[in-house]
Amino acid sequence: MRLLPGIVAIALVAGGLAGCGAPVARTEMLRHLGEGEPAKAKGNADDLWGTSHDEALGRHMDRGMLDHLDGQLTTSNQELDAAAPLVDDFRKTTAGNLVATAVLNDSAGFFAGAPFEHTQLDWYRSLNHLLTAQIADNIWHPPYLLAAQRPGATPLAPEHADPVKERELAIIIARRMTLNQLQETADAAGKDYYDDDPFARFYAGVAVLALPPRERTEADEQFATAMLKGSLGAYRKQAETLGKTGIGFRYEAPAAPNAAARLYLRQLRRYDPEEYAREQARLGLAPAPAGSGCLLVLHQAGLIAKPEPLQIGLLAVGFHTPREPTPQQRARGHTQTQFSMGALAFMATGPGSEIAKTWGVIPIPGSLVQQCLAPGGATVIGFELPAHPTDLPIAPLYPVQVTDAPGATSGQPEVLADLDAYARANLKDRQPGTLVRTLSRVAVKQASVAAAAHAARKNDQGLLAFGINLVGSALMTSTESADLRSWSTLPDHIEGTLLDLPPGTVQVRLGTYDLGPVRIEADRLSLVVLRTVPLPPIITKDHP
Repeated sequence: MRLLPGIVAIALVAGGLAGCGAPVARTEMLRHLGEGEPAKAKGNADDLWGTSHDEALGRHMDRGMLDHLDGQLTTSNQELDAAAPLVDDFRKTTAGNLVATAVLNDSAGFFAGAPFEHTQLDWYRSLNHLLTAQIADNIWHPPYLLAAQRPGATPLAPEHADPVKERELAIIIARRMTLNQLQETADAAGKDYYDDDPFARFYAGVAVLALPPRERTEADEQFATAMLKGSLGAYRKQAETLGKTGIGFRYEAPAAPNAAARLYLRQLRRYDPEEYAREQARLGLAPAPAGSGCLLVLHQAGLIAKPEPLQIGLLAVGFHTPREPTPQQRARGHTQTQFSMGALAFMATGPGSEIAKTWGVIPIPGSLVQQCLAPGGATVIGFELPAHPTDLPIAPLYPVQVTDAPGATSGQPEVLADLDAYARANLKDRQPGTLVRTLSRVAVKQASVAAAAHAARKNDQGLLAFGINLVGSALMTSTESADLRSWSTLPDHIEGTLLDLPPGTVQVRLGTYDLGPVRIEADRLSLVVLRTVPLPPIITKDHP
């Protein structure tokens, strides 16, 4: 009997070895990014993703983002263009991936990315081409795209760029993003919380309005009108779906963004005057001055929430609940929550553990627990699920100031894309299914342990059966580590400010950042973008 406490302790440790906090390589990558060194961060991205084909999509995503923020627009699109066909390949789960995840764990299969990540992939591809066209047209030459870099740190002008060709590519990719990716996401979503991206539709209209009026075809005009109108409906729907209380996260984009409504009216006024009169009366917005251009400033702020391991323990005889989070972990949103699914009771410890209470109930007969999970009279089952830390509200937005225009002008920004909410909604939609798959794998792995425990009990060796069940179950489930892979370099959210301005050259500031001169043309949109990234907390294997 003296060996029993030791057996229990060893089993508990073995069952919890799967989760040790966020990967150090990812933390280092984000630290270098926050310090304004995206080129150094690329080395960390390579360490994080490795060289296997199964993780090629994530590798190209992070490297493409880091090149974009370093101002290397051509190299960025080489990475992102390589990722695009992988999305098409991985959207349909293959039999091989099902086998790998069924036998080992979810991280054993290829990284297919989340639907909102697929949309962002196309957005950055299109944005790179649009920025390249603006540079070639001398509309705006970014002094930097990452706020932490010093102005002029990197050359942003691609050599021999054809602005007409670059604008054409930007539109082609915007069409793929909205007509293909969003439709495929909606078709696969079912009753999921996340099923659309209104900002993608808004941007598609922006890409058309950034064309000189003489270059816009009838098809372009129709596309822009449909996308801007569709964005208003999508914003309203997402606010209703993701803005509900009690779903475990915040959605902070407005139901009717001012920028989307005003661009929609601007497009109608030029393209469909009759519809413009009706929509202008419905929306109640003042028309843009005749002959004016417009400036759209997009601020990509922060870092999207990254999955962390949520440790789950089955509460059975001989099982002690996991230790409570430390004060440092609680500051990062780690909690401890008890929840039940059918006949099984669990303890969840880790980031945002209370979200487990929002999962649906899976009825599990008590006899199944006894026969499959605890045939020796007691069991220790510990596994992990990916989860996000507790959500925090968006910080105050950066105002935009424009000088050298007739009279100083300022604009109040609004959240146009709450990517952090999309990540949380997408993970919330997947968590119950992930739990079912995990429990199914655990049950299969337990079968061999159960056979040995049953044999021991038949020989009246109850203590041996007890020990076999404890140690064997812990060793069998020690491979159940959470799949923490994600596109870590995406922003938390995107803020936007739209200003109607007369033709000419203006100076633009976003908060304290000087973004340089921007040329405004009549009936055309000029786009300015900036990314700010905070320094992440230092995380090591010893101090998760």
